[in-house]
Amino acid sequence: TDQYEGSTAYLSCPTFSTSPLGSSFITDCACLAGYTLDTTLGQYMCVACPPGQYKTALGNEACVDAPVNTFVPTDPVGSPYISCPAHTMTLEPARWHPEQCVCEPGAEGVD
Repeated sequence: TDQYEGSTAYLSCPTFSTSPLGSSFITDCACLAGYTLDTTLGQYMCVACPPGQYKTALGNEACVDAPVNTFVPTDPVGSPYISCPAHTMTLEPARWHPEQCVCEPGAEGVD
């Protein structure tokens, strides 16, 4: 369900979250995979993982950086991150586009 029981009525969980049946508090709402809890504006809301980060499970845990030599597509389907093409690598973690994969030492790119 996407609702929790407030003091006098059922209230909806924030967008991109859900809660177990019979939940009583907004803190029972859990962010969907690909979203993380953000309370910086004084509100309980789920926001998309930043570019180069991912989260695969339901919950309010933080998103994590994609490993080195991978990138996170902007609209991931299936795997949360994708390996760079053969003979390419990333220079740091948390990449979000295949163009951020660069040639390995000794390899040459194609124009």
